[in-house]
Amino acid sequence: MTEGTSRVLVVDSSVIQSAGSSPTSCRKALEDILAICHHVVLTEKILEEWNRHFTNYSLNWYFDMTSRGKTDPKNETELGELQQKLSTIPIDEDIRNILKKDLLLIEAACSADGIIVTCDDRFKNHFNNHRESLGFNKEIIWINPVRQEMNSIT
Repeated sequence: MTEGTSRVLVVDSSVIQSAGSSPTSCRKALEDILAICHHVVLTEKILEEWNRHFTNYSLNWYFDMTSRGKTDPKNETELGELQQKLSTIPIDEDIRNILKKDLLLIEAACSADGIIVTCDDRFKNHFNNHRESLGFNKEIIWINPVRQEMNSIT
């Protein structure tokens, strides 16, 4: 990605919560999103998740993003077919629950640039393992700020 390329990202609550610790890679990721011309997609479901995980730092970051017009409110893109397929594919119930809980990230990514910033490799791995069974073929770029810099977005 060239400097200055604006992307609309989905930021998982795992990043919002982890950024509250002493300087971390999640805090740096949020700082980078604020400093670069990136925006974040904000659905009602994502904001509900963030509200449960905000720290003082991430709440201030959210206010800064909002005041700069860098939050993009979106209506949920209901992936009813995806939800329906999830309920019918033969998988362990624990895995089904993990996928069901975080499908809101996939929904938001479908209405944005298909980039999810998350520390939750478990969800990513389960989703990627079952995406074919779910009939999901849109490309999703996963950024884990613990392992990757924000400038790794291509």
